[in-house]
Amino acid sequence: MEKKLQGQIAIITGASSGIGAGVSKALAAAGATVVVNYPVAATQAAAEAVLAEIKADGGVGITCQCDVSKEAEVQKCLPM
Repeated sequence: MEKKLQGQIAIITGASSGIGAGVSKALAAAGATVVVNYPVAATQAAAEAVLAEIKADGGVGITCQCDVSKEAEVQKCLPM
């Protein structure tokens, strides 16, 4: 697959399962660095599993727990 998103960062909310996990994997495959967001501690293992799949396929990313409806939590999550 062509890496059209190389150098881009994608933040995917609810990325620990379902559509969010699929989108995370697709964006990583397209070259984006992904932030696999998960809302609560109980879903951390699932988010880490998604990130492990991304990395196994040669992708790059991090996991982050935050409630995206709270700006302060989002700011703490991003290393920028």
